[in-house]
Amino acid sequence: MKKILIMFTLIFTTILSSASAHNYCFIGDSRFVGMKQSVEYNNNVKWIAKVSMGNAWVWQHMNTIQSLDKDTIIIYEMGVNDLDSAECISVLNHLKELGFTHIYFSTITPVNEEKCYSYGYSRTNSQIQTYNRNVLNNLPNGVKLISSYDTFINNGFNTLDGIHYTNDTYQMWYQYIMKQVEKDFEQVQSTPVVSKETIQKDIQPQEDVQSAENPKDEPLEQKSLTIFDRIIIFLKQIFRRD
Repeated sequence: MKKILIMFTLIFTTILSSASAHNYCFIGDSRFVGMKQSVEYNNNVKWIAKVSMGNAWVWQHMNTIQSLDKDTIIIYEMGVNDLDSAECISVLNHLKELGFTHIYFSTITPVNEEKCYSYGYSRTNSQIQTYNRNVLNNLPNGVKLISSYDTFINNGFNTLDGIHYTNDTYQMWYQYIMKQVEKDFEQVQSTPVVSKETIQKDIQPQEDVQSAENPKDEPLEQKSLTIFDRIIIFLKQIFRRD
């Protein structure tokens, strides 16, 4: 029994280290700025993000990006400011040409339109969905999708001004992204990061986006299992058999 536990512990440790040992680069706008300020510092995570910027701004930092190890995991989230899907595709294609092997596009997350209006913002979820759809329809081969928009709709989200999120929402988002990459590296599932059905759901119009925002600012639940959760479940099954 002890030999079995030791063997599986080694296997799971190896799987976990394959994802956690990588370096990450989060490229985005003010939302990634807010995320950086809301999550615990990680020496393996580099942030290239600035308030009010769009896809074209990324070209100014391409030399810095190019200098990164090509095994760096790129998390790209741009568009809420400029909605320029063609520029987004151009940047993603260039990142591929630079030789990066792990590129993820995070769909632009929803806004609370009522709050946006009260704070003077004109962005709507219809615009965001159109942008996401245009990018997804032209996503370069090899670039993987992280379906953040759909996750916000399903889990709920809290905003400060309709566009920028509270700390708990940024933390939820960050954990979701890291879990999706972790699952990808574990290669436990034979499907991509998200299924075709999830992609289609993500780009379809959402009729009740406003209700997705958590009205009581309650902590958001984490619904997906981490590798540690799966280890515990597996070990419990082993003990039950004995």
